[in-house]
Amino acid sequence: SSLRQLLDAAQEVMNQNRMASLRGGAPADPLQALSIIVSARQELRPHLINGNDYGGRLKDVIYLDLALEQTARTVLEGGTNALQSMGPEALMKGCALALENVCLSTESNEELVLCLKEWKKLSASGGDWALRAKAGMDRIRGALQSIAEKYNWRFQPAVEYLGPKLNGGVDGHVQQVFSEEVIRGGGAAPLSILLNKLDPVLREAADLG
Repeated sequence: SSLRQLLDAAQEVMNQNRMASLRGGAPADPLQALSIIVSARQELRPHLINGNDYGGRLKDVIYLDLALEQTARTVLEGGTNALQSMGPEALMKGCALALENVCLSTESNEELVLCLKEWKKLSASGGDWALRAKAGMDRIRGALQSIAEKYNWRFQPAVEYLGPKLNGGVDGHVQQVFSEEVIRGGGAAPLSILLNKLDPVLREAADLG
């Protein structure tokens, strides 16, 4: 099946990156790897949202999707410099795939989906491409900030209530940064890093100083 082929390709990407880290050599192309992983998550999405338990294997589907999400994060973190060296077009494609990965992990993601649709229309060419890309980037950052605020609003009160009541209590600093660490553990953090790499490129191309 298409999903089986994508999962086999994703496993090959992970093996190649693992061998590269152990023995040296070139890791998998980050754009190719991200494209495979995001496509596999797209194939899984209908299984996650239609309520079918698939003979008691829904939990396996959920864990598989989580594993793919984290693999995408690992590829992004390890491939940021490679994408940067490939130029603005590669960075923009990387941002598109990273954003799609975040969309697949986020509920109430209408604004993110709109950002993704607009971002995919962009290309690193034409007279005003950098200005349009900068506007799109600012919109994405605003959407990510809204998600961060929502997570903080959702988790932090429970953390501050439960933290002191757990056995021995939870360190106050840990309580303060809990929501922030949840966000850093997802796909939004590597996307933000890519956007930060792209930002000066766009500013220079658009002569924004």
